[in-house]
Amino acid sequence: MATSSTTLKKGETLGDTRGPSKKLPMLNAIEKRFEGGAQEFCEHILEIALTGGVEGSAVPTLIGECLKRVQPPLKQNGVIINIDIPEDASHAEKTEAIFKAVARGEIALESGQILIGMIKDSIAIAESTELLDRLEKIEQLLAGKA
Repeated sequence: MATSSTTLKKGETLGDTRGPSKKLPMLNAIEKRFEGGAQEFCEHILEIALTGGVEGSAVPTLIGECLKRVQPPLKQNGVIINIDIPEDASHAEKTEAIFKAVARGEIALESGQILIGMIKDSIAIAESTELLDRLEKIEQLLAGKA
């Protein structure tokens, strides 16, 4: 059996495959430029964001980035969602129930989008399955005639 260049021999390890940290050179540069280190650097960036530094006007993008560090955006937390939808409901009825749940504030918009995406995926899978079944029947009919 041929071995590839990634095959490890007994006792060998891959080590750290992520490569060197890109954070350390940046921290070293900050320490070299700012006596107060990262704290002074952050204060300097915030000052530029608010006053614009040389230009003299605030920098909205930089302000946004600073605020993201103070209060990161909320992330989806994987909560279990319970919506009263009949099992025999059509895809349109399921979608409508999800829209109403979002509108009433029962579920988050992001959760509603995920659920709608699942319905769309379900429809696509059903369509593909039906087409494959129909194609298989056509092929069987053609094979019987040949």
